[in-house]
Amino acid sequence: MMNSSPIRVAALDVYGTLLAFDDDDYSCPPRNRLGKFFDDCEAREIKVVTSSDGMTGNVKNDLVIAFRIANDRKITIDGPERLGIDRFDNFFQLDQGIKDFSVIIGHYDILPRELLVIGDNFNKDIWGALRLGAYAIHCPMYGVDQGKEWDFGKIDLDNIERMSQPNLQKPF
Repeated sequence: MMNSSPIRVAALDVYGTLLAFDDDDYSCPPRNRLGKFFDDCEAREIKVVTSSDGMTGNVKNDLVIAFRIANDRKITIDGPERLGIDRFDNFFQLDQGIKDFSVIIGHYDILPRELLVIGDNFNKDIWGALRLGAYAIHCPMYGVDQGKEWDFGKIDLDNIERMSQPNLQKPF
């Protein structure tokens, strides 16, 4: 598929966005249809990276465990999904506070408008992206008792301009 999306890199926050922020025993699966999002990005040649303020080693470890459990249990909405850290092109540890996505923009030599940030924290993730001119999708915080209905599979990468708005609470 030819990339009709303006996006070249998608930066995903991890805790509260991909994985439940308060799930110490990995009882919650990764967010709904994350595998479909990876597939959609791959089909459009969009690189997917993490943009967490957590330590990279911890992020990788938590993702490996959560993905392994989800794959073993085949926990998905619409059939088996291949989840693994190999789906990420890179792992970025960004500072606490408002995230500086210029590190990712510089690493990939892209324009800010070619970056999509998806995160649960409006101040750290969304404002950090919007102030540079990147696209941003705000999802509700994912925790053991909240945010389970949000669906990565409904992100329309070909119409990102329509989806990227401050305080956007869709898709779910």
